[in-house]
Amino acid sequence: MSLLSGATAARRWSGILKMDRETVIDRLNARRFTDLRPEAVGPSVGWTTIHNLCDTDFDTEKCWFNQYLVLTMRRDTKRPPAKLVASLLELRCKAWMAEAGRERVPAPVRAELKELLLLELLPKTQPTIQTADVIWDTVAHRLWLLSSSDSMADAMTALLATTFQGDGVIETVEAVHPLTILNDGETDGWMDEPDLLAALNATGPVQTELTIWAEHPAQTWMVEAFLIWLWWMAATGEAAILGGADRIDLYLGTAKMAATGDSLLHARPAARKMAVSALGFFAMNGERQYSGRIMHGLVLDKLVLPTEVHDGIDERIYERMFLLDELFDLVAREFRRFARLRLDPGPDWPATWAAIEAWLADGDQKAHAEHVQDVLDRTQEAARV
Repeated sequence: MSLLSGATAARRWSGILKMDRETVIDRLNARRFTDLRPEAVGPSVGWTTIHNLCDTDFDTEKCWFNQYLVLTMRRDTKRPPAKLVASLLELRCKAWMAEAGRERVPAPVRAELKELLLLELLPKTQPTIQTADVIWDTVAHRLWLLSSSDSMADAMTALLATTFQGDGVIETVEAVHPLTILNDGETDGWMDEPDLLAALNATGPVQTELTIWAEHPAQTWMVEAFLIWLWWMAATGEAAILGGADRIDLYLGTAKMAATGDSLLHARPAARKMAVSALGFFAMNGERQYSGRIMHGLVLDKLVLPTEVHDGIDERIYERMFLLDELFDLVAREFRRFARLRLDPGPDWPATWAAIEAWLADGDQKAHAEHVQDVLDRTQEAARV
């Protein structure tokens, strides 16, 4: 139950649920998780309660906590071990060749032998179980998935659609992508949607006429540039970030480059020409300390949240959701600050970019210049003047 204990991941959607609680329970019971059939590969996807991954008997006391609808999505798949399949298939192919007097097994025969083998192995194979908590704030119209997995996010949106489809009970369930943060009404009229798209296309390395936020290439290059900018800001002490972060680590692939005072860890050569994968942070907001990683799409991962409430499931859920909202809003605020700098016309971004390049080429940062510069260049204009 990552909602209530331990490190977690989090990504947010916006969505309005138009349905009374009893009807919600009926819909959940209709789409409860069911075990895979012995011969089935899966996946089998459905809802369970947050109390137990085998509890699929829903009622309001198990699922509703004030305005929060709290569930667990479970996905089971079965796949026999690849080495076992390969070894047994080799033996069966040898047996077939001996019986048929052939030196090779035709491809159709091999495929049939493999299919029969899988049918034998599947009933003996235990399923792989994946779970992720889903929390829907029906007052603030925010929906959270506590997973950084894209496939689990796709599974959740599909399951929501089949659970609550029809009757107009769901309205605008949309992932909160980086670019939607810039167009969510919190930017004080800085840019409307057409102007934002024009600015992204005019200043970015990729020209496009796409108007679907989730598919726009700026989802990638804007976030990469944002994470490098945060790393530089933390390392140079240019300004307080994330409410006062005292450590920021930049990840290229799996290689970590720390920026804490003069301490810098050398990235492995394999990290060259790889994308920025995450930004690790230890951040303060007042007396509360957060740690975790900001990943692609501004997904939050490996989060450790400050916890003061230890008794009462209702109270623990309220605290956890308050902290997730607070941290996400901190990240969104920084992303808006970066976007103003990056997209507004004028000399501020070229000057910032030059300062980052100069910092990378100086002192202890030289070890990182080759790794980071390639990513930074990809986020700039296609034609540099």
